Amino acid sequence: MRGLTLTQPWAHAITHLGLWVESRGWKPPPSIVGQRIAIHAGRKVDADDVCTVERIAGTRLDGIVTGAVVATAVVDGFYERIEDVPPDQRKWWFGPYGWILNDVRVLAEPVPCKGMLGLWTLPADVEARVVAQQR
Repeated sequence: MRGLTLTQPWAHAITHLGLWVESRGWKPPPSIVGQRIAIHAGRKVDADDVCTVERIAGTRLDGIVTGAVVATAVVDGFYERIEDVPPDQRKWWFGPYGWILNDVRVLAEPVPCKGMLGLWTLPADVEARVVAQQR
């Protein structure tokens, strides 16, 4: 399984606040479109982004997990223009590409793991723990 690391609070927004169009600076590779990926919460929490997410969501953020796989999702393509993004997701749009994440499955127990830049392959033991929670 491939993983995508997000600086917090963005993984939290996916798992708890209804974000499903993840802004990226690059298109998802064709090889992962239609595939389930792991959503990894990076160790870094960006204070400015916390303020942004709290403003967008209209709530204070509590219980932000870091350094772990927190969910899985199917990458179902991407948006290139905000006009194409569903209205309920436009508040989250920062472009230039919006990865469409469907069937988000939040893990009951986050799986600790070191993340990486870009897409990366989960270690076998981490993948086994993630898959076991998805059954």
